[in-house]
Amino acid sequence: MKLAFAALALALALPASAEDARVAPIKAALESLPRHTIIITGDADGADALTFDLASELGFVVLVATANW
Repeated sequence: MKLAFAALALALALPASAEDARVAPIKAALESLPRHTIIITGDADGADALTFDLASELGFVVLVATANW
């Protein structure tokens, strides 16, 4: 029985898809921060947009810094 629970825990900890593989590290980093932290991110597609979405879902105040180049 212990082995079955260990296998289930391991399966739940592994990303199920490429999308999960992108989301998991950013979400883990955000979840480790105090809730009063202000998140500053860029406005590009990819990691910036993902960080904005996840931080907003988690209840953080999010500021977007647009590149001026």
